[in-house]
Amino acid sequence: MGPSFAMRQYAKIAAIASWITIMLRFYLAIDTSLSDGTGIGSGIVSFFSYFTVLTNILVALAFTAGSIELNRPHPQLVTRLLRQPSTVTAIAVYITIVAAVYHILLSHLWDPQGLTKIVDVMLHSVMPAAYLIYWWLGVPKRSLRWRGALVWLMYPVGYSVYTLLLGAVRNKYPYPFSDVNALGYARVLLNSLSMFALFAIVSLVFISVGRLQTRPDKSSRST
Repeated sequence: MGPSFAMRQYAKIAAIASWITIMLRFYLAIDTSLSDGTGIGSGIVSFFSYFTVLTNILVALAFTAGSIELNRPHPQLVTRLLRQPSTVTAIAVYITIVAAVYHILLSHLWDPQGLTKIVDVMLHSVMPAAYLIYWWLGVPKRSLRWRGALVWLMYPVGYSVYTLLLGAVRNKYPYPFSDVNALGYARVLLNSLSMFALFAIVSLVFISVGRLQTRPDKSSRST
């Protein structure tokens, strides 16, 4: 059972908002790279170096998949994957950590203005909240399993490896807690392990909440 008609419409509107936000963020990345003289290529690489951006792309893809009519014949493999409760929940974990880490650790480090401010709020506040509403109201969670917490770690682990490799080539890192130049590899590794633990804990919380949400109450079991 997939999202209801109302939730599909919600997902459609949210998908449009997500993709517009992502395109605006891409525009800002290119505009910045042209302004500082590093070129379009540098802007594209920089755009795809942020966990926030990559995760918001996942959110947009999940919203897009969730807006598609269920009874369409032969849905594509990617669409089916993005509609799986486990996938939707994993993305909920990722975008929750995006919002939490940004507001707790990073938001005080800069003061965006104008369009940059709007995009910042959309990426770190509005879309995470919109996605959590979608996860809570529109996603069946009975199939969630505890082992999902381990499987879902593949994305942040893969991103950490990607960041270190890309940083070694560019000599530039997207986040202060992953900056090898400032902290050294030992400290960055420790920070990464702490972050992986956070992902695992939040994943277990989401699985627990999802299972509790779908657990039948005593009255329904006795009738």
